[in-house]
Amino acid sequence: MSFLKLFWQSFFLINAVYLIGCSHNHIYSKKDRAFLYFKIGTGHLEKGHPELALASLLDAERLDPRNHLIQNNLGLAYLLKGKLLLAEKHFRKALAIKPKYTEARNNLGRTLIEQGAYNEAIQQIKIGLQDLTYPFPERLYFDLGLAYFLKNKYKKALQAFEKALEHKPQNCGPQLYLGRSYFELKQYQKASVALDQALSFCQKNEREEAAYYAALSYFHLGQREESLTRLEELLTKYPKGLFSKRAKDMIAIIK
Repeated sequence: MSFLKLFWQSFFLINAVYLIGCSHNHIYSKKDRAFLYFKIGTGHLEKGHPELALASLLDAERLDPRNHLIQNNLGLAYLLKGKLLLAEKHFRKALAIKPKYTEARNNLGRTLIEQGAYNEAIQQIKIGLQDLTYPFPERLYFDLGLAYFLKNKYKKALQAFEKALEHKPQNCGPQLYLGRSYFELKQYQKASVALDQALSFCQKNEREEAAYYAALSYFHLGQREESLTRLEELLTKYPKGLFSKRAKDMIAIIK
């Protein structure tokens, strides 16, 4: 669907909601209209359009400010826009309304990680892990591992990434950072294996990162041909990627 078509579809849907609210207030309650705005906004989020999502979700919040789902999705929209403080505000609102809403708690944890507030992120995620009904524990374990990794607590990070992979094998993020944790611990053999596995799970930037650190692992193991193969493949597939300059520098060292 083109952006223009999506825009007009949203325009008609939103205006339909508005007309319903104006002409039939005795039939459609505020919560009914809020739910329609919420659905429209969530659809935009799913399509990767946080700007359009915000417009609908803010209308939904105006009509039903005590809805934890609306608050959580507002947080997600702001998070996608890079507005971390606003995202945090809405995730906290969602949890104030429904303290056992683990999805919002995990989203808050991720937002805190983005802000560098690792200790509080770990606290929030550990609370989330107490919810045995949450259907995506791998997300919590990955974010827990990420917080520990960024605190340079690599052994604790390893444990969390391993738990994430127990719940969902062949998962790019945990597999990549499992390898990176082994690398930081100078366990290069384990790092090379884990990172090579990540290459088969990951896409785009994550795959590039996995290839680069796999190459470094092989270099430290003295396997220069293996290292060179991965570096050259990286440059072939991602000539203008985030790791291209570092890959070129490594190739110059090896050759």
